[in-house]
Amino acid sequence: MVILHDDEYYQNRIPEPDLGAFHNFLRFVWSPDRKQLLGRTGKEWALLGFFYLCFFTVLGSLFALQMWISINYASKLEKPFFLYSGLMPKSYFDSNFPFFRQLHFDNPGIAFKPNILLPTKSPIIWIDNVNKNARPKRYVQALSDFLQEYNKSKENYKTVTECSDGALITSNTKPCFFDIESLGVCGQPPYGYTDPLQPCVLIKFNKRFNWVPIPYNKSSLLPENMPPALQEAVQFSNKV
Repeated sequence: MVILHDDEYYQNRIPEPDLGAFHNFLRFVWSPDRKQLLGRTGKEWALLGFFYLCFFTVLGSLFALQMWISINYASKLEKPFFLYSGLMPKSYFDSNFPFFRQLHFDNPGIAFKPNILLPTKSPIIWIDNVNKNARPKRYVQALSDFLQEYNKSKENYKTVTECSDGALITSNTKPCFFDIESLGVCGQPPYGYTDPLQPCVLIKFNKRFNWVPIPYNKSSLLPENMPPALQEAVQFSNKV
């Protein structure tokens, strides 16, 4: 089968003469014989521009649609989504718009210090003057770095008189100041990591969404499912 082309096709296939590097570049920028700008005619540039206009219009529309769905979907969540692990389908917008609402916390909202990397998985605290990774100074430094945040300006916190035990603060105000001197020997170096060893371990509560703490004291009616050791600790505490 023979494919025939018009004269313009064959004319464009004729190699152009070599005019030298500089003049070849000028001819590439604008060729008066073929009426080409940067190697393309006006029609070719128009078709290319129309293609990219359609391409980026569709791409931008998909992005705008995804952003609209994400913004409207996220605004319906009461709390941040990433803190939960359980999944349960639910519907919003009074229509069949399913989403997965996270239900259960993945891990407890507490942490302990000093929490440093050890050469062994157990125990949590392992003191060994021979092993450089388990020397007491590593634990002392870890606790000092952690408590350093509490030694900053008190102007960023509420005073002790403004905060009372057991009072729930719902307004968006400054957090209560925690006086590390109330920790006794656990609030200053060496934190019990010298002979005789009585190492201190600090338990810290993380900020958790949708969780309200219930304070207990020795006069409180404790839950039946509370561990006996914890019940005894609460009953013998100095909190009335």
